[in-house]
Amino acid sequence: MDWLKLDKLIFPDGKITDHQIIVSGNTAAIRWTMEGTHKGPLPTPAGDIPASGKKVRIEGTEFFTFNSQGKLIRLDALTNDMGLMGQIKAK
Repeated sequence: MDWLKLDKLIFPDGKITDHQIIVSGNTAAIRWTMEGTHKGPLPTPAGDIPASGKKVRIEGTEFFTFNSQGKLIRLDALTNDMGLMGQIKAK
């Protein structure tokens, strides 16, 4: 997945911790945090934010939906982007 490669460029030392996993039928949810150092450009709609070198902690929740064969058919991700911007002091 391209976003995984991008995350490794932005936060090369990033460590993800899963805090809660819930599965119901063909849906799963994971609440997680990622801690790492902002060492690569962070793409935003307003342009890239250059690496700040700051340690950050990002919180997120992802919802996965699978078809009857177990193939992932939908992923919805919610992350605290404003919290991240505050940590790297982006404007």
